[in-house]
Amino acid sequence: MFTRQHAELANPDRPNSGPTPPQGLTIRFVNAANGMVSGRLDPYTDPDCSCQVETVFEGQLHDGTIAGHYTARRSGTTTMTGDWKVTRKK
Repeated sequence: MFTRQHAELANPDRPNSGPTPPQGLTIRFVNAANGMVSGRLDPYTDPDCSCQVETVFEGQLHDGTIAGHYTARRSGTTTMTGDWKVTRKK
């Protein structure tokens, strides 16, 4: 499970809003083969827009680290992209 934490203390578009509590994000599907991993998260509500978000990701395993790229599509608005990385603790 991933956890998304909202970094801002308040959203200026929502008066009197305070910090948004973290929410668990569930991985719906993962495929791993030949050093590659890909998958998608269950849709979740983005507190910034109060809209549904669908996220897909892909990455590659190298020396105990999986690094890759994600695409998050907000329903009816924007698409966000970025990089992610997970390192195995020893």
